[in-house]
Amino acid sequence: MPFQQHVEKPEDCILKFYRSICSATAVLFVFLALRLLLTPVTFAASLGLEPSAATSVLLRRAAMFMVGLAVLTFCARSLQDLQARRCVCLSAAVTLLGLACMGTYERLMGTVNESIFIAIGIETVLGLSFLMVLMRSSDRT
Repeated sequence: MPFQQHVEKPEDCILKFYRSICSATAVLFVFLALRLLLTPVTFAASLGLEPSAATSVLLRRAAMFMVGLAVLTFCARSLQDLQARRCVCLSAAVTLLGLACMGTYERLMGTVNESIFIAIGIETVLGLSFLMVLMRSSDRT
């Protein structure tokens, strides 16, 4: 039997990448949710924000959004429907790139310290990754 080389189709590579970024995003949002929920004062202070009762309330409430996004991206990993995956990619890209833009804005305004650059970097990479998957999957219509 001659040696046969298995060549992955581009669609398979895109699907694997999609699953990977969904998993990474779910892990990120779980991590953020736990930090926001359990240590809101420390989280706020690490960004250079003035910790207060109001800040803690808002951060704990934001943690619930992070939990919802973690569940969504984790469950979306196995979506077979192309249109549903596109919707997830668009939503995740808008959310992550929006967070990166807001982080950049807040840094430029001097509201937060330079530690925001870590968040901006991660959000940008993941947001652009979802955008790339969206664009690649749009080619296959």
